[in-house]
Amino acid sequence: MPKVTILLPVFNCEKYVSQAIESILNQSFTDFEFLIINDGSTDSTPEILKEFSDSRIKIINNLSNEGLVPTLNRGITLANGEYIFRMDSDDVSHRERIKRQVQFMEINPKVVVCGTNRFILGRENSKGGKALKNSDVLAISIFNCPLVHPSVCIRKRFLDEYQLRYNVKYIHSEDNALWLAILKIGGEISVLSERLVGYRLHDDQVSKRFAEKQKESSTKARVDFLNYSFGIRMNVSEIKLYRALSYKEEIENIDMLQVIPSFVEKLNSIILNNGTLIIDRDVFLKILYERLSLLYLKSSFMGLTLVAHYLTHFLFNKNIYIGFKLLRRVFLKI
Repeated sequence: MPKVTILLPVFNCEKYVSQAIESILNQSFTDFEFLIINDGSTDSTPEILKEFSDSRIKIINNLSNEGLVPTLNRGITLANGEYIFRMDSDDVSHRERIKRQVQFMEINPKVVVCGTNRFILGRENSKGGKALKNSDVLAISIFNCPLVHPSVCIRKRFLDEYQLRYNVKYIHSEDNALWLAILKIGGEISVLSERLVGYRLHDDQVSKRFAEKQKESSTKARVDFLNYSFGIRMNVSEIKLYRALSYKEEIENIDMLQVIPSFVEKLNSIILNNGTLIIDRDVFLKILYERLSLLYLKSSFMGLTLVAHYLTHFLFNKNIYIGFKLLRRVFLKI
């Protein structure tokens, strides 16, 4: 059996798929099977796949376009490797990617998912990224997805043991939901500092084509996670505020201002006093108050009412500089 399964779902990706495949076939680590699942492509993708004759490649054809979630889950079931590496058809992997992640997983048996930092294709990315340990990942996951999906390496045994798969309930954020499902049952997640995946920006990306749906789905996944893991239940107003904090959006109306102090206190008291999941307190508070600052600054159109609310509730908890910056924005608009 191979040590690694590379899982690459493809659908109408004729423009970039050759580069993605070549970046895997050129890896310094060679003990892998390359599972490519064609999800009913109608362009020249099937013909491009046939051009590759490497014995490690296994091409599976869905009978119709089933969608990403069923295709990924089919791949997990078919995978023979101890580790499953995700790959996307429009990205590329650094030549040392598989080797580095396998090395890390071998010496860290408690880690279930290992991600890496990314570099943007076509841009200079000379500096390394930031390494994240599990407590960092937990803190970041309260507000955002800390993993680049096509960078992950997953321990297959853990998925099978706990019967975990991508969930169609969280369409367009199925990856985020899977990481949260792993975290809530005690699985550990880490991110390497190296930039080992080349990420391509283009207009056909899910994050651009389905941005609103992705935000809704990701928010639902995190709301469910907070409820299950911390017993935090949110009403409709709190969910709207939580989404605004997560995605750095402005406040909808003045009424939402009244929700902020009690909601922030709820997050602080319950999450930081939790005894089960170990969250990095400093990372969590830093993210929370940075997002809160942005929330106020983006909502400066509300004028002096917003300033008064900020000064009353958060001036000394956060950053006095933000208070002055908020005042300046408000007065410039008056």
